[in-house]
Amino acid sequence: MKQNRTKAEVLIELQQANQRIAELESAARREHQKLVQTQAQYHALAAALDLSLCRWLPDTSLTFANEKYSEIFGIQGEAVGQKWLNYLPDDGRASTTAFYLELADNPRTVTYEHPVTIRDGSIREYQWIETPILDEAGSLLEFQSIGMDVTERKNAEKLLGENETRLRGFLDATPDAMFIINPTGQIIFANVKAEAMFGFSYSELQGLPVESLLPGELRRRHVANRLRYLDNPRDITAGIDREIHARRKDGHEFPAEISLSHHTMAGGAAVVLCAIRDVTERIRSETLIAAQRDLAKLASAQVA
Repeated sequence: MKQNRTKAEVLIELQQANQRIAELESAARREHQKLVQTQAQYHALAAALDLSLCRWLPDTSLTFANEKYSEIFGIQGEAVGQKWLNYLPDDGRASTTAFYLELADNPRTVTYEHPVTIRDGSIREYQWIETPILDEAGSLLEFQSIGMDVTERKNAEKLLGENETRLRGFLDATPDAMFIINPTGQIIFANVKAEAMFGFSYSELQGLPVESLLPGELRRRHVANRLRYLDNPRDITAGIDREIHARRKDGHEFPAEISLSHHTMAGGAAVVLCAIRDVTERIRSETLIAAQRDLAKLASAQVA
């Protein structure tokens, strides 16, 4: 049978319990201090970051926003509790909302671009890196978003696309096969005449080594010749004083005249513009003229 505890024993147990409570409270204070320090470090880093940073709940309510975020979007007062969904323009809001609803159902780290309405009322294109924050059980707590303004890049891409359309229209009007080649010898552009002449589609030509358009023996020499040309770029034409051949996709070879010129693109990239002309008919004509000349000489000699 359990004996009754003495008053001294009860006091000892009470003292031990108080000591344990004090230790737990001390540990809790240390953990709280660590949490405060971590939050302070996070906020300091977020303030120094020259990017928009926020955290938000699955319903898009903000739980944190750095000064850059609040400044860009003109958030008045406390950002916490406001929904970033309200800063989307009407056009495109439905598709962006649908994307983030799916993301909340299947949380994962993604990069996504969408338009936003900023402080002055204008619409800018932003790229966001979305990272889910999960609890120990793997359930979604919130998202962290880091955003950067990519409007200029998007405008440049649009302009580049428009320029490429104009360039393609110009080169498609030329009678020769036209290629734009980068310094590593890869084709980055080809006109419709090039597709027809060599039997490749445009997608097949993009990224193809230019040596693929040459016969085997010339292909091996051309790599060294190309590197020498890049060391001393100039306008040259080959295939006039000596016959050279190009090679189609099906392996058929034909005599060609090849012209090269070196150019610098708007972004500073060096490229080579290559024009290839099939001179099969010209050589046939020259051969026929030479034969006719020889026949005329023989006829004249017989008459004499």
